[in-house]
Amino acid sequence: MLKPIYSLEETERLIAENTEKIVMLPWNGNYIPFKLRMLNSTQMKACGDFSVVSIANEEQEQDNALDIDKGEQFKNILSLKNTQEKMLEMALVSPTFDEICNILNASDLIISIRATLAKCDEAIKTATDLTMEQTAELVKRVEDYKLYLAFLYPEDFIGAFVQYIVQREHTDIDIISRKILLEVGLSADKFGGRPSDFLEGNFTEYQKQDMDKASSSIVFQYREDEKTENNAKDKWHRNKKKFKGNT
Repeated sequence: MLKPIYSLEETERLIAENTEKIVMLPWNGNYIPFKLRMLNSTQMKACGDFSVVSIANEEQEQDNALDIDKGEQFKNILSLKNTQEKMLEMALVSPTFDEICNILNASDLIISIRATLAKCDEAIKTATDLTMEQTAELVKRVEDYKLYLAFLYPEDFIGAFVQYIVQREHTDIDIISRKILLEVGLSADKFGGRPSDFLEGNFTEYQKQDMDKASSSIVFQYREDEKTENNAKDKWHRNKKKFKGNT
């Protein structure tokens, strides 16, 4: 069985945008050659709103997970899958996205499901004689169809494909932490420029833009926390002086 092999030289080098590479990617456990075109930052943004920086606060992440209802989780899953599908459409050179659909004998099925989805959506929006149970059944049917389309491709293939396109193995993106992004963000505030200007390492332009965005958000929260802490200290000192004056 063929396995993907990356030389030390390759893993230490960024792949230039619009470069075409033949890569061995898993497909249900077996490795198959795919020709991919590396995307530039504009093309990556066109695929959807996603981040390659994994620095989420674990406690905040758990709190957010508790706050998100099933409907919101469903939307998040579909948003992720839609982003991945757009990446496939843009980056696959051979076989193309449409050719893979044909290989899977899925082209006609996808067309049929999308037509059914359109009819269901129209019925939900316009029908006035549907009971609540009938409407709920239609909504459930729409969700089932959308999930089927979202998970059409094997998870091992999608996972490896995305990792390669965002160049995780060719860059230093995985060592970025909240602490690092805070430090470079504060440096950018003090000296000017982008937070990513104060980072050494291998990063794509999309990764730099993503880190700039994440760093700005972290610095903003840091400043807000500082204000809250200082206000609390001031209030404590004022109350202390007031208490002494009364005694």
